[in-house]
Amino acid sequence: MTQVPFSLPDLFRETVNNPRSAARRVIALNPPANLMAEVLALVVILSVLAGQGVYFLSGGGAADGEILLPEIFSSPFRLVVAQGVLMAIMVIATWRIGQLFGGGGTLSETVALVAWLQFVMVCLQIVQSVIGLFMPGAAVMLGVLGIAAFFYLLTIFICELHGFTRPGMVFAGIMASMMGLIFALSILLGLLGLGLAGEMPNV
Repeated sequence: MTQVPFSLPDLFRETVNNPRSAARRVIALNPPANLMAEVLALVVILSVLAGQGVYFLSGGGAADGEILLPEIFSSPFRLVVAQGVLMAIMVIATWRIGQLFGGGGTLSETVALVAWLQFVMVCLQIVQSVIGLFMPGAAVMLGVLGIAAFFYLLTIFICELHGFTRPGMVFAGIMASMMGLIFALSILLGLLGLGLAGEMPNV
C-alpha cells in the first residue's frame, strides 16, 4: 500500500506557509484523474452543506424589501450542480489555457490542485461562517481575505503546475480568462433565455 508522505493538517499548514512546496507535494502524488474528480465532487458537496448548514442555523431567509437571489440558490442540489459545473470549467481552463502558453501540467495534476484549493477554501468558509454567527463584521473581513487568498494560491499553484516563473503575468492571465468566461457565459445564458439575477418582485 502506498503511503501518503504527509497528513492533511501538515499539508494545510504548508499551504499557508509555503504554497509552492504544498503544490509540489500534491503534484508529486500523481493521482488518477478519475479519483481526484471524485474527491473534487465530494469537496463541492461539503462546501454546499457547510454553506447551507450555517444559513439555516443563522435563521437565513428573504425578508421584505430584500433582493431575491436567483432560484438556483434555493436548492442545495442545484447549488451542487452549479458549483460542480464551475469547478469543471475551472479545471479545464486552468489546464488548457496553461498549455496554450507553454505549460506542462497534466489533467490529473490540475484536478488534484483544484481539489486541494477548493478544500482549503471550504475550511476557510466554515471558519468564516462560524465567526459570522457571533462577529459578522469580522466574518466580512475574513471573507475579503479569503478572496485574496484564493487568487494568490491559484496563481502560485498554476505557476507550479505549468512551470511558469512570472506570477504577475499568471495572475493577469487568470483575471483576463475569468472575464472572458463570464462574458461567454452571459451570452450563452442570454441565448437560452436565462439570467444571472433573479426576478425582482413587482412594486
